[in-house]
Amino acid sequence: MAPKAHSKATLTRIEKRSADTAEKNISANGNRKPVPSPESKTNKFREANFVIVTGMSGSGKGSVLKAFEDLGYFCVDNLPVDLIPKFADLCRNSGEISRAALVVDIREGEALRRFPAMYRQFRRDVPAILLFLRAGDHVLFAPVQ
Repeated sequence: MAPKAHSKATLTRIEKRSADTAEKNISANGNRKPVPSPESKTNKFREANFVIVTGMSGSGKGSVLKAFEDLGYFCVDNLPVDLIPKFADLCRNSGEISRAALVVDIREGEALRRFPAMYRQFRRDVPAILLFLRAGDHVLFAPVQ
């Protein structure tokens, strides 16, 4: 499926939000975490063949996944954590899927505890990026217009 005309603008908005969020990250002891420049984050984002989207309920994971689909990514919502490495292998060997995005969230239940270790190992083998979304109460509880 060919990407829609607005795909480049959508990617730019996602990259900007990702960079803005990274700049606001504060470590547990109150010190700023080192933040890469927005340009390096953009390049990492563009080089990633595999994107894992996660975050708070209501933060827009489904909308972001739809944007990735518009950009030509093969998208999967709610893939079990233990199947992520196998799914990546299938994508690499398919010849048809060059980029993939998926959502991992609380629906995973107890299996979610295995995600951090799996992701660390996964990143060694696959050019991937983890995109964490969050939304404030003022967004989550705003009246629908």
